[in-house]
Amino acid sequence: MNIIFISLIFTSILSFLLFIRYLLFSVEESQNSAIHRRLDSFGKKANVSQMHLNSALFRKKKDHNKAFHKFIRQLSINNYFQKLLRKAGEPISIETLYLILILLQLFALILSLIVQAGLYTFILMALMAYSPIYILRTISQKRLSVFETQFPEATDLMARALRSGHSFSSALSMISQEMHPPISEEFSKVSEDYAYGKTMEDALSGLMQRVELTDVNFFVTAVLLQRETGGNLTEVLDNIGYIVRERFRLLRTVKTLSAEGRLSGIILALMPPALMGVLYILSPQYINMAFEHPVGQTMLMIGAFFEIMGIFVIKYLVNIEV
Repeated sequence: MNIIFISLIFTSILSFLLFIRYLLFSVEESQNSAIHRRLDSFGKKANVSQMHLNSALFRKKKDHNKAFHKFIRQLSINNYFQKLLRKAGEPISIETLYLILILLQLFALILSLIVQAGLYTFILMALMAYSPIYILRTISQKRLSVFETQFPEATDLMARALRSGHSFSSALSMISQEMHPPISEEFSKVSEDYAYGKTMEDALSGLMQRVELTDVNFFVTAVLLQRETGGNLTEVLDNIGYIVRERFRLLRTVKTLSAEGRLSGIILALMPPALMGVLYILSPQYINMAFEHPVGQTMLMIGAFFEIMGIFVIKYLVNIEV
């Protein structure tokens, strides 16, 4: 109990400090957004390079947040979180994610003290810590799925633009303007990187890092090879779109054939908690022994562990990649 109380005090102080820092960071971001809009308006009127207009603002922001961002970058898990946020479309900043994780740990400690969870405190804290990561992974998977669905249409749009006489950079800009997120957002970043001085190779490599899809790797490799060796890029883009559509057709066939296995996995995963609920309704005294007796608690923990392992194994078996 003393360890939990000390951890609660430490987490409370750290959460308060990070919350204050987050408020200050939000105020600064709103001020910088207003400055950015004014600079953007000025740049359009005066035809001034956007990179030069932003340089002073970036230097001010970097100097002001240097110590805090240096602390964040030194964390060993920081690269994983940044990669996860990029895949999810960066719905929140890395600082906000750390703040949410710490506040959830604080909530878990308070809840464990109220219900006197004992050793279950660490399990509750682990679940609270994993919940935002699980949400971000779910968002990133849905975002990648939508991107993958939009990708054949994007390659067709680029091929039509190239046939019409547009350059490849103009075709990328057309995708960011004509199509819906998330593919418009990603290709907009490619266009911005190229416009701000990066080479096309670096801009497309950034796309591969943000969107980890095999189709995107094929697309980037084909474009870079064509720029070095020459060739008919429109034909390459048409072939990529055809291959992606055929892969989707095969994937739908595989999902249809594996539907029975997925349904069996869902039923097997729901049976133990469902039986426990039925026993709790029919005979509460009988099931309460499992929660109150040490042997029963150990059996429940072992059963929950194997239940979770079984879910992951079944999910791995029925998740066939195409």
